[in-house]
Amino acid sequence: MRIEHLVITRFSFRGDAFKKRNVPDPLNPSNLELRFKLFEITCLPSILAQTNRNFGWVLITDKDLRADLKERLGKLVGDKKRVYLHEYDPSENLANLDWLEQFLVGTPDYVLTTNVDDDDAIPEDFVSALQSHLFEVERMGRLPPFKIIGTRRIVQWDLITSRKAPLGWKCPWHRGQYVTNLGCSLLCQYPKYNFSVLGMVHVYAENYFDWSAPPANDGVRTYREAFGMTAESNNEDIYVWSKEDTFYDMSKDVGPVLVTNHFRNVQVWRLYEKKSDYEKVVGPETFPDIAVDWSRAHVYAGYFNKRKLLICTLPKIFVQCKRFMVGIVRKLERSVKRFGKKIWKNLILCKTYL
Repeated sequence: MRIEHLVITRFSFRGDAFKKRNVPDPLNPSNLELRFKLFEITCLPSILAQTNRNFGWVLITDKDLRADLKERLGKLVGDKKRVYLHEYDPSENLANLDWLEQFLVGTPDYVLTTNVDDDDAIPEDFVSALQSHLFEVERMGRLPPFKIIGTRRIVQWDLITSRKAPLGWKCPWHRGQYVTNLGCSLLCQYPKYNFSVLGMVHVYAENYFDWSAPPANDGVRTYREAFGMTAESNNEDIYVWSKEDTFYDMSKDVGPVLVTNHFRNVQVWRLYEKKSDYEKVVGPETFPDIAVDWSRAHVYAGYFNKRKLLICTLPKIFVQCKRFMVGIVRKLERSVKRFGKKIWKNLILCKTYL
């Protein structure tokens, strides 16, 4: 069996999320500068330090990324084997494998795609553990034509620096035990099944191919139907595979993945949410199984200080408060109109009987 493994990192491009939601512009110069620093501290060293290098790394960039910044990114990864900068084309469907075919070597039996965000990091043996599991399952004769692999183990790095904590704080994940987006992977028999991990929502990872449970929402239902139609066209019965076959939690095989919380991010509110077991980030001993560029972390620490956090988040807080107040005013207006009509009708009714 031959598996082609591609790790996919979306690097500040204006995809569908930017068009449909009120999110910060990923190409804003200040956002990009911060994003580069996060990438250099966490994502880049963790990918390059993988003990198993049998994979390709595809970084999706925006066509409007400034030439000097594209060159900067290219220099960071340019001398590494099987690292590709791919300029995003809005006509492409990132949920399938068509756009990734150019990065495949030969004709594999399976294509494995893994998501790693540009501000997060995976343990050094993550790729090795992931591929070892698949080969072991194949050896046992229990490898289905498609499979989701993920992990629930997460450690957070709240990158807010101060005199007390020059490198910020570490704490366990605080939002529940769902499968994280970081490291979430999809295996597909190739070329029969034309799907990539970017078409999935990680929160529902366990539900997609669990035939014993109803689909969690319309998105999962549509996804199941697409796989079902592909199976039917290939005369395959996909329902013989149970959830135990089609989903695997890597938590027991690999250490926790590292999620970096910071400002100028869609998830900036994670910084303010209640957490437990805070401890200072001091260096390699804080995240022993994850490669972090600690020299850059020290150099860039000033970009993540509390003053910067306050300057960046105050406008967001103001916008949120404004939306909240506008919502209250609109509700009051509707209530006044509704009750005003009732009062007016009652007055007319009273006048009739007087």
